Amino acid sequence: DDLHQRAFTFKSYQKNFKVEVTRFDALEETHAEVKLKQTLWTSLADWENLNESWLSVSFDELKADVVSTTVTKYTKSVYQLEKGLPPNSVVPVLKSKVEAMRDKTPVITDLRNPALKQRHWDQIEEIVGQKFAP
Repeated sequence: DDLHQRAFTFKSYQKNFKVEVTRFDALEETHAEVKLKQTLWTSLADWENLNESWLSVSFDELKADVVSTTVTKYTKSVYQLEKGLPPNSVVPVLKSKVEAMRDKTPVITDLRNPALKQRHWDQIEEIVGQKFAP
């Protein structure tokens, strides 16, 4: 970020003196790649924490809309990381974890629907063959 700021400062000086503005292509490319890699590792760590928190809370307290929004956000991030970074072994790990939760999100959303009454839960328990704790 310091080099990026210094390049910006030099460009502004060059504009003020009306001389040809130097392009720092290598710096821009490197800065973009470092930002993407930082986003990748931060996203992976944050995803692990989110997933752990979702698994540790009781299902009654799980906020389906927050889960859905978060999964959508991370799906978009994974797409950007796939496009912006060269192939590596970390992006597929994050992608598989996000996709696994994305597959579960519709079920979570449906089961957390406040319109579900006890009779609905009775039917679900009968179909699944498992009693759920209140």
